[in-house]
Amino acid sequence: MKERPILFSGQMIKAILGGRKTQTRRVMKPQPEWVTPDGVMNWNKSCAMVSAHKCPYGFPGCHVWVREKHARYEHGGICTPHYLADGQMPTIDDRHDAGLLKVYPSIHMPRWASRITLEVTGVRVERLQDIGQGSACAEGCPPLNEPIEWFHGLWDTINGKSYPWESNPYVWVIEFKRIEVSK
Repeated sequence: MKERPILFSGQMIKAILGGRKTQTRRVMKPQPEWVTPDGVMNWNKSCAMVSAHKCPYGFPGCHVWVREKHARYEHGGICTPHYLADGQMPTIDDRHDAGLLKVYPSIHMPRWASRITLEVTGVRVERLQDIGQGSACAEGCPPLNEPIEWFHGLWDTINGKSYPWESNPYVWVIEFKRIEVSK
């Protein structure tokens, strides 16, 4: 089975590790002009069933591995990843010998350095603003927040330039569970 990578911010990494995040929404590209209630999507008078349009993150049963911002400490041919979402970065003083510590954005995380693997448990298409309270919570809403308001703010922080909340794009809703994978 082919594994696919997926990017998450540090805040969402913490939510996954804390068991609060079990869903993610990703913009459909290209955007369909409309989708019927029975799942037929239309792009410029070309129609296809949602099930025929492949989600880039796979389908139920597929695995995705999480890419996150990280640093790699390289010394003596050994490379050790450190995850910025954890908040603790090693310093030169923490090590007994000099080595190279280099920070990488999440897009540059190799598979071997990933610590989180997710199994896709469900995939569907919906309009962004159709999110309900339960789904907003499953997006990783911290306790004591209004889930939809919180998600609205999160969405605009991440996607606001290209696909703001107000544009109400069609999104892939990917449900997942964290799994342990032996390396």
